[in-house]
Amino acid sequence: MKLLKFPSIQYKTLIQSFISSTHHKCHPLLSDELFNWFYIRSEINSKMSFYIATESDALVSILGFYACDFLIDSRIVPGLWTAMWFTLPQYRNGIGALLMKELVDTNSCSMWPRRIKHEFTNS
Repeated sequence: MKLLKFPSIQYKTLIQSFISSTHHKCHPLLSDELFNWFYIRSEINSKMSFYIATESDALVSILGFYACDFLIDSRIVPGLWTAMWFTLPQYRNGIGALLMKELVDTNSCSMWPRRIKHEFTNS
């Protein structure tokens, strides 16, 4: 099992195929415009806002997310919103939870803006 954070845009077709086969062939995220808006925040390095798990080069779990701001106690706080979290049934033994744990552990709200800037501009 291999975990990949911020996969390159080369994984886009694989991720969209995964969504098509696990959800529906007409899922809204199969629209390139919507997919790109959610997950490709910078064309500079062509990284996507996903954590994925693969086995033998096949996707088994995905966790998509994007940066956003939250209003907490009259303060605007940077954070993450998850959008598209799915694991194949035969792999539901903790891999999806591991992806979420990795996302939370490596992207605290206070560090998110610096981290995302680094991931997309300095790789």
